[in-house]
Amino acid sequence: MPELHEVSYSHEATIAASYVAEPPEGGWPEISLENLSSLGKTNEAILLLRHLPYISSRDDSAQESMSPHVVCLTRGSYLNPCFLLDTKLGVVFWEECDSDVKRNPSREPIFGEEYDNGPTEEETDFRCDSVAWAVPDFEELLKDLFRQLFYVPVSPRVVYHASALKEVVPMLEAIYREHGWPDLERSRKRECLNAVQDLMERRDPDCADRRREGED
Repeated sequence: MPELHEVSYSHEATIAASYVAEPPEGGWPEISLENLSSLGKTNEAILLLRHLPYISSRDDSAQESMSPHVVCLTRGSYLNPCFLLDTKLGVVFWEECDSDVKRNPSREPIFGEEYDNGPTEEETDFRCDSVAWAVPDFEELLKDLFRQLFYVPVSPRVVYHASALKEVVPMLEAIYREHGWPDLERSRKRECLNAVQDLMERRDPDCADRRREGED
């Protein structure tokens, strides 16, 4: 298991790990040092925010109780997890990490007294309630969870925790495997997602996303 002193923050590695949609050249124009100065974030953290996609709605209040070098990547609950990046320590925290992931992670989390201790009681509580990985390991962990269909894409835009889909999961797994998953070189992504969307519309319409690839 790696120790905290063995990892560090890399802007380039984090951008590569976090990209799912490209921002405009130079980053999101509305995110600048001037516009976000009131958040009390470091320049490095704001630079990262400028180049990251936003998986969930931006929630500035989630940042207010955190250190200036901590960036909220996602905000949610058990089925929509909260990930925070510490640009000083070079780690990603998974708040209330899923128990199955915590028991058997595909990538070793890090440990160290420094990452458990925040400048405020609230941040210390958050850190102690989280599991942390170095950024490259966290990227690979998420990839592994998708390969295992622990998280299941049901369209080009919507992903569910497998537990939220219940009885349709075996059918979804069968569709993915029929289309070559998890071999990315053989996987027929568009055909697979079309079949997945057809199934969801028939069997679980409340969770279906009827927008097809290329549609707004």
